[in-house]
Formats: sequence, structure tokens, C-alpha cells
Amino acid sequence: MIGSDIETAPLPLDVLERLHSIPTLEEFVANCNKTWKPDTKEKKYKEMAATSWQNFRDKAALSPMTGRVCCIGFYASDTKKFAILGRDQSEEAILELFWSHFAKFRHDKRIVSGHNFKGFDLPFLVKRSWILDVSVPDWVIHKGRFIADICFDTMEAWGLGSKAPTFIKIGKLAQIMDCDATKPFLDHLPPAGEEEVVGANFHTFWDGSLLQRQKASLYLKNDCKLVTDIATRMGVV
Repeated sequence: MIGSDIETAPLPLDVLERLHSIPTLEEFVANCNKTWKPDTKEKKYKEMAATSWQNFRDKAALSPMTGRVCCIGFYASDTKKFAILGRDQSEEAILELFWSHFAKFRHDKRIVSGHNFKGFDLPFLVKRSWILDVSVPDWVIHKGRFIADICFDTMEAWGLGSKAPTFIKIGKLAQIMDCDATKPFLDHLPPAGEEEVVGANFHTFWDGSLLQRQKASLYLKNDCKLVTDIATRMGVV
């Protein structure tokens, strides 16, 4: 089994500035709470406009329209080998390599596990590939739906078919299942400053000093291994 995880980053600042826009007061009012009084609507609009740019930047990495693929990790549970796509490579090259690896995993009948893999990772990779004109294998999607039969999504499995979203962070799920023994990966390095690596700041560590990148790599390795541990607990071999 292969454990996989992607890390994303915001697009360059000048691109984000071109993409950012603030709705007019009329547009805001048309979609706000209808019970609000006119002065409340105006107050809420000003509050939204004041924080619009910062909120847009903070969430940019989560959308394929405003974010990019920073790197992708693979962890093989049988050989315990870890690999990263994205070491000083262009985003196009990362995507091309991912689809090449993905095709090989399918050919070899290896399961690729990820946490929210079908809800976030795969859609992000497909859409960034479309945007950058990178070819997506025709067996990945059909009529707008995923048909990648080698994928196992631990978040989807945890939901047990529930129609309501069952969002749970991989760290919390690993803790519940007592699968977080891989955390010592992150203890092999001295701290890279006060701040610790999390998903939201991963790209700043990745693009930072050598020590910061090492710590980001171990964070990614940790998540990739955790997902194989969780998937194994769920019965995936």
C-alpha cells in the first residue's frame, strides 16, 4: 500500500491581487441575512470589506484557482521507503510525475491511500492539471466522477457512507486509533524556531531554510505513514 499526501501553497502575490475582488454593497445585501436592518447590513459589509483581502490570502492555498501544488509525498508500507515529488521542480513537472506514478501504482495493483484524498487531493491535482494543460489519465475520471479504483480515502471510510460530511483531521483520527507512533519522526531535528509545521504554514517551511525544509519533509512523511497505519487498521492490505 502507498500512503500519499499533497501540500499546497498560495499562488504568487501579484496573481492573487489580480484574482481578488470585493462584491459591491448591492451584491452583498442580496446574499446576506434578510432579517438584518439596513444599518446592520452596511456595518457587516464594511467589516467584510476590511478583512476580505486577508481572508482571501489565508484561504488561497485551499483552492486550485488560487493555490498551487507545493509537493507530494509517497510512503510505501511494505518497503518503508518515502519519496517526495517537488524538490526544486516546477508545478507542471510535479503533476506529470504524480500521474506517472499513479499509473504505475494502478498497473502494479497497489492501493493508494490518502486522508480526504477524494475530497481534496485528487480534485486539486486534476484541476491544477487542467489549468496548466497537464494530461490527466482518462481512467481517473469519467463524466465528471472519479473512477480511480486504486484509491482508498480514510476520511471517506470513517464516514461509513454518511451523506453528511464527516470531517476529521488525520492527527485526531490517528490519536483516537493510537496510530500516532510515527510522531518521533519530527523529534529527530532540533526546532526550526518557535513555530511548528502545520498544514497552513507548510509552504513557508518548505521554501525556507535547509532545516525548515527538513522539518517539513518529516511532517509530510509522518502524514503519509499515518494514513497507511489508519488504512491498515480499517482493513486495507
